[in-house]
Amino acid sequence: MRTSRREIGALVLGIALAAGSVAPASSDDSATAVVRRFYDGMIAVMRSGQATRARFDQFKPVMMRTFDVPVMAQRVLGSHWSALSPEARKRFQAAYADFIVATYASKLDTYSGEKFDVEPSGEARGDGTLVYTKIVDSEGAEHAVNYIVGRNGKVFDTYFDGTISDVAARRSEFTGLLQRSGPGELIQSLMDRTRKLLDR
Repeated sequence: MRTSRREIGALVLGIALAAGSVAPASSDDSATAVVRRFYDGMIAVMRSGQATRARFDQFKPVMMRTFDVPVMAQRVLGSHWSALSPEARKRFQAAYADFIVATYASKLDTYSGEKFDVEPSGEARGDGTLVYTKIVDSEGAEHAVNYIVGRNGKVFDTYFDGTISDVAARRSEFTGLLQRSGPGELIQSLMDRTRKLLDR
């Protein structure tokens, strides 16, 4: 199966975090501190060396503290969100959250020699702050992984390679299934994909 640029970016991020090499910053603004704490929590999970399901259980609280899943879920579905019942919204949000965590947990196993840099100051961007990070792989290649942190101190989008919005990419991915088969099938698909990721 062809690997998407978003998946490659997530894997590169995983390699860097697993290595636990975080370049220090002289000072952090509040948005940058959110990302740095997220990385610190992720590194702690990676250093545990546990299996994917155990990493999922450890990592989920870190993700929920950092990412604004309700906002992300709504943005991912775009205009389709308003057509969902309150119960369907709740089920989608839960399935989407588990899918995100499982995606990271399945990729972030142990590597070495990688590092990443977090810029000490963010940049105002719409209704949030753009935080820049740079991943340097074992061959010295650099990869940008940037975050939009909202005013509530939570991330609501990630940009791989600096420009690929994870929320926009997921919206494109989910919309087709939602239109063809409805929210129930989309939710079940996410649950099935999560199980497969955790069984790796």
